[in-house]
Amino acid sequence: MRKTFFKSILLICCTSLGWIGASVQMIKTNAPKRPKGQTDVLRMVCVPIPKVRLRLLV
Repeated sequence: MRKTFFKSILLICCTSLGWIGASVQMIKTNAPKRPKGQTDVLRMVCVPIPKVRLRLLV
């Protein structure tokens, strides 16, 4: 019971301190210009990746 109480207090303190001084800003990225007539990315073709490895950590 006592450990759970202290973990709860620690969680509340850490999450509340994380919001202090935080501000929401839009991320600016450089987007390439679309070719003339392109309106979406449907049927977009890319070079296939030769090997895809997936690892699940349980």
